[in-house]
Amino acid sequence: MDDSNLVLPAKISIVTPSFNQGHFLEETIESVLSQGYPALEYFVIDGGSTDDSVSVIKRYQRHLAGWVSEADRGQSDALIKGFKRATGTVMNWINSDDVLRPGALAAVGDAWQQSKADLIVGRDIQFTDDVESPVGTFVGAGYEFPDCLRFWDGRFRYHQPPTFFSREIYEAVGGLRVDLHYVMDFDLYSRMLAKSSTEVCYLDAVLTGFRLHVGAKTSRAKAGFLTELRAVSRKAWPASWDVDAEQTAMDRYCAECSIFQAAEHVRARSLGEAFAALSTAVRFSPLHALAFATNRALGGSRAH
Repeated sequence: MDDSNLVLPAKISIVTPSFNQGHFLEETIESVLSQGYPALEYFVIDGGSTDDSVSVIKRYQRHLAGWVSEADRGQSDALIKGFKRATGTVMNWINSDDVLRPGALAAVGDAWQQSKADLIVGRDIQFTDDVESPVGTFVGAGYEFPDCLRFWDGRFRYHQPPTFFSREIYEAVGGLRVDLHYVMDFDLYSRMLAKSSTEVCYLDAVLTGFRLHVGAKTSRAKAGFLTELRAVSRKAWPASWDVDAEQTAMDRYCAECSIFQAAEHVRARSLGEAFAALSTAVRFSPLHALAFATNRALGGSRAH
């Protein structure tokens, strides 16, 4: 048989960072390994969990390219460790509470072979307990610079799980920032998209499942998330932007997000957290926070 025209599948490296999420971790690992993708390289980087995470990892260790369980500086640090060991052409991370959907890696591998794109962006479903009963679907859009910096206007619709990227562009932009704990993905994509040569391939396929639960980091620490997001965006604004207008729009959006979170805490009878969210809203944009909260109290709202 003539193998001269045989095209080998693109090697894909996946990293799963985890800390004390043993109750979700096995489902995540199985969703990656069950892909049956012939050129998979899979690492699990655990932050020194004290639950049953290590025992879960050990059950699958013979199928992993590597794993470790040791104290680290957080999610970004864990991911950096994993990607330093990765040798794949295409890479991504799947958090220990999320999953890959069947056929995801084959779809990404085929897309890369056909496009050689720097980023491959698919669709994502949201679920709570059962991934087969999704509560929503996310479709990415607007992976363009500098519009991606305007997270407040809805043009840049990104989700981390279905966003794959080449190792070449990851290394070209210097990889992840270890000091970021909430928006390391937004920062990474923004720097990738800032390169004029960057090409994006959109896939009309559901690649991942994003689990919605109260223990999720961005659910627990919205103020920290918004603070990092504002700082990362602001640092990269081009000189041509009207800084005052953009700052006002950004601050008002962040204030509104905090008001919505305060309302959620009130419904959950978490009054201390509600007050903290209100304080955050006032810090972002005092007058707009007051006006928006009053409007909400009177029955109005702006779609988010």
